[in-house]
Amino acid sequence: MTRQCPHCQAAVEPGDSFCVGCGARLMPEQQAPARAEPRWGSPAARVEPAGMASASREPPPGSEVLVEVETNRPYLRRHASLLRFRVTNMRPEAACDVTIRMCLQGQGRFVEQEARDREQTCRLRGLGDPHIFALAFWPLEAGEISVEDLRVTVQWIHGSEPVALELPDRSLFVSVTDPALAKDSPNVVISGGIHIDIHELRDVYGSDVDIENILSINAQREAASGQAGIAWQPIRLRRAERKPLPAELRIVLPGGTAIDLRRIPAGAFTMGSPDGEGRDDEHPAHRVRIARDFYLAKYPVTQAQHQALMGANPSKFPISARHPVDNVSWDDAREFCRRLRAHLAGSCDALSEPSIGLEDVALPSEAEWEYACRAGSETLFSFGDDRRQLEGYGWFDKNSNRTTHPVGQLKPNAWGLYDVHGNVWEWCGDRHAPDYVGCGGDDPQGPVHGDRRVLRGGSWSCYARDCRSARRHAVAPGERTANYGFRVVLRVDSRR
Repeated sequence: MTRQCPHCQAAVEPGDSFCVGCGARLMPEQQAPARAEPRWGSPAARVEPAGMASASREPPPGSEVLVEVETNRPYLRRHASLLRFRVTNMRPEAACDVTIRMCLQGQGRFVEQEARDREQTCRLRGLGDPHIFALAFWPLEAGEISVEDLRVTVQWIHGSEPVALELPDRSLFVSVTDPALAKDSPNVVISGGIHIDIHELRDVYGSDVDIENILSINAQREAASGQAGIAWQPIRLRRAERKPLPAELRIVLPGGTAIDLRRIPAGAFTMGSPDGEGRDDEHPAHRVRIARDFYLAKYPVTQAQHQALMGANPSKFPISARHPVDNVSWDDAREFCRRLRAHLAGSCDALSEPSIGLEDVALPSEAEWEYACRAGSETLFSFGDDRRQLEGYGWFDKNSNRTTHPVGQLKPNAWGLYDVHGNVWEWCGDRHAPDYVGCGGDDPQGPVHGDRRVLRGGSWSCYARDCRSARRHAVAPGERTANYGFRVVLRVDSRR
């Protein structure tokens, strides 16, 4: 007969000694007659688990998947090691994609440590299906690591919105024993646990819970046959609060220089120029949908930002740190994005909102660039059709004095983006197509083949008509001139 856990009210199967919902030990009077318990991941384990009386019942928060940290495992590598988590599907007959993301920080004798691969994704195909995530860190010294950020996102293949789980108190830790200090131990020993005050533990699990058993429950579960020395400790997670995406993000570069970005909301717009306007490659006008929010830099990349990340300033107009970097090719701009992506992956403090799931750092697509430039407008420029107003928004042949100007000096468009008209042409990720025939739909990325790459926005040497929102320019990806710059886009998980 199915019972309920007295601590979290989750359903308890006959013979269960521990509640899967909260990890509490069940007293004998709370147990049904004992039964053989199958191993996790085996075919016999695909039965209804504790905490789920039926497939239609919604499991308690945190029970969609069981997340455990590995403890007491010797590793063979002397100067590098792994932190391993095991994630097990707890829903009957439901497949899901699970992403685990973390950030590690060193304490004790550690030189600052960071997870080498801080985000991984797997698919769990059914009830009891486990997967082990291994995240590397080094160099190794005795001490301990605290997990500053641990988020597990569960996306069911058929059905509901994704569920984000997180540590309730950001208290997971891992201690590392130096093999030179451990008698008769040639290897590195990793141990993990919940590193919090006993009173805090009672607050999380309830005052009547047998805390000692919660911390050792994993000893009954082995990773695989014949590996009895491995222990897995369950981690109590809670549903993460769904937060709206911030209106702005900031990326701090080496040396403290920062890139500011604006959130561009998802939506639809008409891309290109109507009949009778613009150039041949701007036709036909077509409907495009940007399916998800993204972040676009408020300004073109400046010379200071380029210097901070690339260690060089290639500009033909090296006038000030706030001037846009120029004389960059498409290949140069892509390399900047690659290094920026690596910088964000390697530093927990680089992004102002580290809880955001970062999916890509790149040059914007043509569709993203024009959508952001227009900012809801359908006119020649983001501010309207009157070319006489362009002097208030962009640097072009009539007001530039034949040079670039510091970014952000003129008016922004309606979405807070500066210099989208003039100053420097901006590289996009797309190859150039001679027209828009057959284009449209969701998030177009341009043609698959082509020898030239697209630039947008016009520059300091252009006529006003070449600074229109729909204007396209295309050259070989290796070409550099004093007219060419770029800005970056961050694509994020906007469903958080």
